[in-house]
Amino acid sequence: MPLFDVPIQVYSLDYFKELNYYANIQDPTRPIHKQAITHLLLLNKILLEAPKLDSELRQFIPDSIFQTRASLCLEKCLERFGLAVGRFYAMIAFGGESDKLRLEKIAQHIKIALNDRIQNADWLDDSTKLSAIKKLKMMQTSIGYSTFSPDQRSPKDIYQFMSGLKTDYNTFYENDKALSRWRIKTYWDTLNKKLNSTAWIGVTTPQVVNAFNLLSQNSIFVSAGFAQKPNYDSHYPDYFNYAGIGQSIGHEYSHGFDDLGSQYDEFGSERNWWSKNTKKKYEHKTQCFVDSYSKASVKDKKGKSYFIDGTLILGESIADHEGLTAAYYAYLGSKSDPEAYNPTLPGLQQFSKESLFFINAARSFCSKSMAEADRDSLFDEHAPDSIRLNMLLRNSMEFSKVFSCPVGSKMNPSELKCQIW
Repeated sequence: MPLFDVPIQVYSLDYFKELNYYANIQDPTRPIHKQAITHLLLLNKILLEAPKLDSELRQFIPDSIFQTRASLCLEKCLERFGLAVGRFYAMIAFGGESDKLRLEKIAQHIKIALNDRIQNADWLDDSTKLSAIKKLKMMQTSIGYSTFSPDQRSPKDIYQFMSGLKTDYNTFYENDKALSRWRIKTYWDTLNKKLNSTAWIGVTTPQVVNAFNLLSQNSIFVSAGFAQKPNYDSHYPDYFNYAGIGQSIGHEYSHGFDDLGSQYDEFGSERNWWSKNTKKKYEHKTQCFVDSYSKASVKDKKGKSYFIDGTLILGESIADHEGLTAAYYAYLGSKSDPEAYNPTLPGLQQFSKESLFFINAARSFCSKSMAEADRDSLFDEHAPDSIRLNMLLRNSMEFSKVFSCPVGSKMNPSELKCQIW
């Protein structure tokens, strides 16, 4: 197929529409010359490349925009050689294949629990339920590190993958450009090839501390860097690991069904797979989260209150609640596994295993923030940790049952609890 006939997906269409508008604006009261746009783009390029160049250029740009040479070199090594560097992290610090297999088993249990919740959602009509179950079934899970193109367990595979890279140029800048060209070529080499939704190239690397749902591929990624204490440890009891890393895995699965993820189908295509009547019921359920979280507020250093935007944080609120609930039921289901590990911990005998699950789930949100930071978080899709945690647990029927919270108490309010499934 000729290159110009290849269809492309533009993720920032509005940006390019606006750019085209300003480039062709005819309003005499707001003259914007094309040359000015050219100069702006050129200046941005200079600012981007300047840290990689010598002092002759650096002297004309404020020092505040530069990193130290050491930190820049470290950043570039991790960025450009991430898959190679990540191998050592994944095999040594993460624990290699044994931890990967254990986490994949946890993920499978959570998927089963989430599937059961969807199956039992009596508000879904048959066709929409079938589509939701199909999407969950086809959602790919990639944990720890890459095992495909390249397989990070194999130095030979990594070497072969990077064999087209040449880094024998004379300057740091030339080497960096060579690395950039090689990386872009690896992307182009995948053109017209079948998508592998578990491939890590161009997505993330093992040493990154992150877990996320790639909606356009219907897949989740959990890096080895994220699967560390306090989220996960191979020596933790199951009730700790399900509450920590398990809660996060459930969170990412659930993003596939939040207000944005619900617009994507099992192939990662933006498509409405909801019946009209069921979609209205779904929107009614999501409005419960919006209304509930919009009642929460933070205070600035002068004591003035600012309310949370429940619509802005809706996706995270849904993923938090459904992720925690799925992880909890997955833990309960895992207790019958012959390999289950749920010892009583010294000094914590007064707590049930189920109580310790929620205690460790809460530990994931432990933080201290200044009033200014809390106010700034009003513009973030994540609520401040204190609100995020307390709203999550107040909304959990399972938490209230485990801790015997009286109806009408602070952690078990009498109003309707929100849930999707």
